[in-house]
Amino acid sequence: MKKYFILAAVAVAFAACSNNESDNQVQNPDNVIRLNASVGKITRAATAIQGAAFDADELINIEVTPSAGTMASKVYKAGEASGNVNALTPNGSETPFTWPANGTIAIKAFYPYVDGKQVTSETASFSVEENQSTDDNYKKSDLMYSNNITAQNKTPDAVGLTFNHALTKIIVKLTPGTGVTDDDIAGCTVKVNAKKSANISSGQWTSATDDAAVDITMGMGANNAAIIVPQTITASVGTPANFITITTAGTHSKTFQLTANKEFAAGKVYTYNLTVNMSEITLQSTTITDWEKGNGDNGESDNVTI
Repeated sequence: MKKYFILAAVAVAFAACSNNESDNQVQNPDNVIRLNASVGKITRAATAIQGAAFDADELINIEVTPSAGTMASKVYKAGEASGNVNALTPNGSETPFTWPANGTIAIKAFYPYVDGKQVTSETASFSVEENQSTDDNYKKSDLMYSNNITAQNKTPDAVGLTFNHALTKIIVKLTPGTGVTDDDIAGCTVKVNAKKSANISSGQWTSATDDAAVDITMGMGANNAAIIVPQTITASVGTPANFITITTAGTHSKTFQLTANKEFAAGKVYTYNLTVNMSEITLQSTTITDWEKGNGDNGESDNVTI
């Protein structure tokens, strides 16, 4: 009787193994490395561009390095977001990555990858767009990278890539004050003066270039955002630096100037809350937050006459 019980147990175990192998074949019959992506930090205020996931059809450069092999790169495309996650599939005629016979894989991924901004691990510099008033140009300026997969074993499940922002975001919020209406605010154009180019390594900022600062168009209206490269703007009371320029629909403009050195760090969001009055623009407060979290500190206040 004992012999029959042992044989029965072996049969059950064998069946279980067979079922597991069958399940794996069903889930991953072609040995393809399945990928998905999420954006680990929020993006643009008020417009929610790629807030937790990529927009559909955005292109991403994927670099896969087997532990016993050499790196290969392919361009993948983001599908429609499901919640906060995109499924990634090879773009165009690209074939998907497949699992190596042995060992693990490491994955690096870089965004954007379009219109002259093909970012890879070999890219040494990056420039943001000077006109970021359109969604497309804003997204082209949002350098992101993923390096969270360093030693992934073979799995039938999708491997999750978490992307982080490499640069710095500036937000300007306008509130109507004395003698100013919401319609007046809607007609204002906002620009920020900053360097637009940086040296990068593996998708991460290392230093701003020596190029001169330029006016980067943020957009029009009450809520605007732009991405700049991390940098320190040098300024003093005696030698102020132009920073935020607001221009009315009637082309009347005034520039808020920095009067002390100001560091704009990678992965941070700097928010400037401005009240626009008939005779002056009041800088009510500034906040500095992580691009991921929301714990900021109030800053200085100042007035500029317009």
